[in-house]
Amino acid sequence: MFNVLNSISVHVLQLPNDKNGRIAIVSASIVMPDGRIVSDVCSASPRSPFENEDTLEIAKNRVINVVKQKAES
Repeated sequence: MFNVLNSISVHVLQLPNDKNGRIAIVSASIVMPDGRIVSDVCSASPRSPFENEDTLEIAKNRVINVVKQKAES
């Protein structure tokens, strides 16, 4: 069976910082064995200004899960 975890390319489009409200934007894509390309873009922002969240990690995990779901359907 094809394992999508070994083939997902993730690219950071925006690093979170104070100037952009700590918003991270990440894209991911996968080339399927049949030639289809599955891709998506996700963003993450802090749920609270008082929490010290890694929004880049949240956005990365979110986009990987979306691409995996699209690839499996």
